[in-house]
This record gives sequence, structure tokens and C-alpha cells, in this order.
Amino acid sequence: MLFGSDDRPGIPGAPVDMTVNSTNHLIFTIIIAVPTVIVVVLAVRAMVRDRNFLWPVLLLGGVIGILVEPILDYMGGVWWPKQGSLQAFTALGVNIPWFVVLVYPWILGWEAYYSYRVFSEGATRRRLWNLVGLCSLIDIAIETIGIRGLGAYAYFGTQPLNPWGLPLW
Repeated sequence: MLFGSDDRPGIPGAPVDMTVNSTNHLIFTIIIAVPTVIVVVLAVRAMVRDRNFLWPVLLLGGVIGILVEPILDYMGGVWWPKQGSLQAFTALGVNIPWFVVLVYPWILGWEAYYSYRVFSEGATRRRLWNLVGLCSLIDIAIETIGIRGLGAYAYFGTQPLNPWGLPLW
């Protein structure tokens, strides 16, 4: 571990005493797990029925993407409380809960697959903006539920474009 979990040089105001209600944390984990199960089932079906291996490969890429999460959290001022959380692992002193591990296959993998489909079917300006809008709405909905609704995590430090506790960057 490079730094202690309560030590984030350069980003003031880490809520080191933050706790999360374990029931809320479990609820958020289940909310995140539902789309994960759906996309995994659809990817396996596409692989078996259509011999389409792109979707499973992109889901795997999403899983691999979890490796960058501690760096993003460290640099972006994301705080995952330890007390009450279902911790998957710790890296760079950043506690990563299970719902983060579960969200990556579909937030990166499914969105990459859907984006591929939009481009391969002929991306018009309207379809591209619809794609951007869909991906943005999904992220805003997830983060609003996790931050504002269930208090599963928080952003700290000076965050730009932060209208309701969710920095829009």
C-alpha cells in the first residue's frame, strides 16, 4: 500500500469518519448487480447462439477496467466508506466495495458493445447524441441513487460542476 487509507495528499477534506448503513449498501449492491446479471446472461446467449464473442470480450474488458478505479478514486476525490460497506479489495489505500466491481462489466462492457452497434449500423448525428445522452443518464441515475439516495459513497474536495453532490465531470 502506497499511502494509508486516510491519507490522500493534495485532496483536502476526506470524510474519513464516514459510515454507510449496511442495509443501504446491500440495496445499492443489488441494484448494481441486476444489470450485471442481465448483460452476462445476454452475452453468454450471444456467444452460444450466435457465436458472437465480441460482447463477452467487451464485458471482460469492463472487468479489467476495475484496475484503474483506485487511481480514479484517489485522484478524483471519491470516498468509499469502510464502516458498513461490503469491501471487495483495497488498492492505493482506496477501499473498493463490491458494487464497484459489479458495475464495471456493464457500465464499460455493455456501453462499449452498444456503442459498437451504433457505429456499425451507421451512426448519424442524432444516434450519437442519443448514445451520449443514454450513457450520461445511466451514470447520473446510478450516482444519484448511490450518493443522494443511499449514501453509499461521497465525493470530497473541490469538485467542479457539482450541483447536487455529483460532480458532472
